[in-house]
Amino acid sequence: MILKNEIQGNKVQETAALVQSLQASPRSCIAVKIDVLRARNVTQGWYDWIDTPDPYLMMRIPSSAEIVKRTKCVSNNKNPEWKDEPFVFHIDPEENNVLELTLWDEDYNADDQIGSAVCLPLNSLQLRKPERRTLKFGEYSEVDIILEASTVSGEYADLRYSSELCDEEKEFREKRKAIVFEAMKRLLGEQGPQNMDEVPTIAVLGSGGGFRATTGFSAACRALDEMDLLDSITYLTGLSGSAWGLSLLYSQTAGEKIDSMETQKNVREQLQWGPMWLLTPRRVMQYVRDITEKWKKGQPVSLTDFYGHCVGESLLGPKKNSVKLSDQQGKVANGAVPMPIYTALNSKRDVSAQSYAEWVEFTPYEIGMDKYGTFMKTELFGSKFFCGKLIEKFPESPLYYLQGIWGSFYAILLQRVLNQEKQINTEQDNEKHLLAIYPLDSLQGVISVRRVTLCLFLTERQFLSEKNNKNDDDDDDSDDDVDKGVGDVGGKRNKIDVGSSLIAKLQKDVEADEELHKLEGKATKNQKKEKKEFRRKVIDYVLEKLPGLQTRSKRAGLVHNFLRGLGLNGAKEYTDGAATQCLFGKDNLKRKRMELIDAGLMFNSPYPPLLRKQRSVDLILSFDFSARESDEERPFKNIKLAEDWAKRNGLLFPPIDADEQFDRDGWKECYVFKDPTNPECPIILHFVLVNKTYRDFVRPGVPRTTKEEQKAGDFPIFNDPNKRFSTFNLKYSHDIFDRLSGLVEFNTAINEQLIKDAMVECVQRKQTLIQ
Repeated sequence: MILKNEIQGNKVQETAALVQSLQASPRSCIAVKIDVLRARNVTQGWYDWIDTPDPYLMMRIPSSAEIVKRTKCVSNNKNPEWKDEPFVFHIDPEENNVLELTLWDEDYNADDQIGSAVCLPLNSLQLRKPERRTLKFGEYSEVDIILEASTVSGEYADLRYSSELCDEEKEFREKRKAIVFEAMKRLLGEQGPQNMDEVPTIAVLGSGGGFRATTGFSAACRALDEMDLLDSITYLTGLSGSAWGLSLLYSQTAGEKIDSMETQKNVREQLQWGPMWLLTPRRVMQYVRDITEKWKKGQPVSLTDFYGHCVGESLLGPKKNSVKLSDQQGKVANGAVPMPIYTALNSKRDVSAQSYAEWVEFTPYEIGMDKYGTFMKTELFGSKFFCGKLIEKFPESPLYYLQGIWGSFYAILLQRVLNQEKQINTEQDNEKHLLAIYPLDSLQGVISVRRVTLCLFLTERQFLSEKNNKNDDDDDDSDDDVDKGVGDVGGKRNKIDVGSSLIAKLQKDVEADEELHKLEGKATKNQKKEKKEFRRKVIDYVLEKLPGLQTRSKRAGLVHNFLRGLGLNGAKEYTDGAATQCLFGKDNLKRKRMELIDAGLMFNSPYPPLLRKQRSVDLILSFDFSARESDEERPFKNIKLAEDWAKRNGLLFPPIDADEQFDRDGWKECYVFKDPTNPECPIILHFVLVNKTYRDFVRPGVPRTTKEEQKAGDFPIFNDPNKRFSTFNLKYSHDIFDRLSGLVEFNTAINEQLIKDAMVECVQRKQTLIQ
């Protein structure tokens, strides 16, 4: 047994060492320039007597960064000449690159292909030697082109290749350390740090948990602020619902400061409405417009785009379209407030996130993956890279889209609603449970979207994607970069204007919905029954027409893969086939898109960015708002998963002796975990969601005396029969919000001395290490 454990331990250490040795790097690629000169005798035979051809040439290299390009259409000309700029494709010389060319005759209803496609292998092209080719389409039509290949050096700085912190974060840490130094001296007195070298790095993290976590994290930040502890914090880190709360904290006020009280007030007001008002036809029409435009410009879209609109509308309100993550640089530049860090996972399709996923971190300065030592400027997230080169720059993603990625909660909710509503007539319990969360009269906005516009949009988008990329090896991972709204079907190109057709349909829904609004409150029982029956048909339609909703790729946030085409140092000597592919994610360097999901699907607390050696975090205040089966379930599942992850990746993490502490002390608001033998291992204060002491005290040291006070504090959380604190509850009344906020603030405040004691211990550890 000892030998077996030793072997397993060695394997874990070896794996951790290999992962840490990885470093992605830029590579040279080949730029293929195509000059399309002219065509001759473009003809469709006898049909030319009816309509003179309107030719254009389509070029496609499935393995390239650009995928597809096309010339302009020259109207009514059988011998057109093109004066377009040269078309440039970037290819990987190690891939099998083939240029596919098709000649088309544009028509009003459906474009016609002339002859068969011509395929030209590109790997045999000689560098810097232009080659003129005449291509034949059908029996008579010819096209003249010139091909030229040239090397694009890998020496460009579009991405940053290092696991070190970026210069901006290093500068932030220096400025923040001076502020933390003064704050800790003021807070701890003689026990505080005596010089800058003794200043510990303290971080706060918040778990996922839907709007329960959003509410809880805003309450925790306010409590820390009121105890004058926030000035001693260097990092604030959020996942899923806490990431929403964190992003609000940094988006509510102008200037350098953050206002925890104002943020909490805004969250309180926003969460009282619930989500259904977001789905009126007029709002959905705007969502569809925005999503369609994004897709037409060459960026992938998925249901996350829609979720992002909903989250942003719920939390950011009128600011939704003007707020970006890079805006937060202005708050942290001078170290006046902690650095916010947000998280997501890069997943693999149809593979459990706990089996395989890679952490992605988002800061105001950079977005990237420590596993590969590769980061980009925050403003470039979503742009297209190839072999490390910026191929196409897109506008910075709005904050609401990132919020949709960070918390894919709406995807889970949609799945839940679909599964329950599928049997709405036969499972009354499910219906009652759902209506307990969403009263029937709040569903009018959804019901009145009679044509289920979003579903139609995604159905048509899915159809077009599949047809436009029928030669791709991976339909879901293909690109639709040119001629959006056009699908290849058997030698014809069917013209479907997704945006305008759906918006036209939805405009009728807007008009009908406004008529319904005038009759609000006057609906008869039959009318309500008709609404309910229609809703059932909508769900049936969704389940029947959108089987893709069952797969992660339709729910994940889709973005261009910035790792595509990079080299990977440190893994080339290992040849363990599939195992190496999985461990090092080498296939991720070839994928066209990333599928980003809620990080809570691996474990529900964002420890990984704080465990990076470069950040050298000494103390972590962990606020866990994760769902539990009951109030009696022990709250240590996610911190144990984090401990396991840290061990597998060779990172310092204190031993989680949670069960021993629980058996000895029972329920507490905060548990302390530390490694007494290693002063470099971070201390963790694990705050859990439990209503224990709060039942008897209004504030620390102030007992509840009146019946109203006692009633206000006497409530269950996960045992609540009405599920008011459920992850699936998206509507928080002021009473529910105040109860949860008050609980978290109280649980944090009664541990003020515990936090200060941990800070003192961190200072002492620093002093010991210096000596």
